[in-house]
Amino acid sequence: MTLLKSKIQSIYHPSKENTWTGVNGSKVETTVEKLQHRITKAAELGDYRKVRNLQRLLTKSSLSASLKAVRVVAQQNTGKKTPGIDGQLWTTPKSKLQAATELRNKSITKPLKRVYIPSANGSQRPLGIPCMSDRARQAQLEKTNDLPYTKSLVWRKQKKHLSWL
Repeated sequence: MTLLKSKIQSIYHPSKENTWTGVNGSKVETTVEKLQHRITKAAELGDYRKVRNLQRLLTKSSLSASLKAVRVVAQQNTGKKTPGIDGQLWTTPKSKLQAATELRNKSITKPLKRVYIPSANGSQRPLGIPCMSDRARQAQLEKTNDLPYTKSLVWRKQKKHLSWL
């Protein structure tokens, strides 16, 4: 128990433990990147059982991955002010930290909020808006699939073309 508690507290600044503003963003980033690097190395070696276990670790038990996913959804995405069907927005630091801790628990996905927007030909087209928790879970799962590959010809999501690394 104390080992788990010390690992959780290590991502916070020492004076501001267990607060959203006390989260050390660079430490969260490096923790997630290290796990992604371990997944990449295991995939290169062909150890797919280890890949699966590390992906589970990254999605289910890593508080750093949850914190990063909540930060992406609540602070960086353009839809950060668009509530889903439950009407929740994560605007306060307390709600963001609570969302990050709840993201590690199992949950049932909620239905999409259906909004009709005008299309180019003048008609209406449907747009599905997921709730904040589902968006955060998608962002968290994206981190397991969007791995930093090394020194090869790859399709990079950021570059949108083939490039040598």
